[in-house]
Amino acid sequence: MNGKSPADRAAELVSGTKLADVAVRRKLAAGGRDAIEKSDDAMIKLAQLVDQPSRAVRKPTTSKSRSRYDKPTAKSPGAVQSRGENNFPDATFTLRLAFGQVRGYSDQGRTLAPGRL
Repeated sequence: MNGKSPADRAAELVSGTKLADVAVRRKLAAGGRDAIEKSDDAMIKLAQLVDQPSRAVRKPTTSKSRSRYDKPTAKSPGAVQSRGENNFPDATFTLRLAFGQVRGYSDQGRTLAPGRL
């Protein structure tokens, strides 16, 4: 915060950036990493300030969650029970809608979803 209130620091950062200008972003992109590292833009300086500490905090969480996604899940017992041996399960087991006319439905005579939205 550089000793400033959140509102003052935010105003300083927003007024100190030129990243809204397409020409500035193109120049940075063309200059590559070197141009970005040498930039005096306030938002780039902020990103450089928080990048390493935030990566250090995220690393343990990211490595744990990535290992969960690296394991095959098609053969999980719940997937086989609910969808059969040859079908992949829906990620949330929720109803998927496709193209076509939207129609309502009823249950025991009560309309649960209107036919026209």
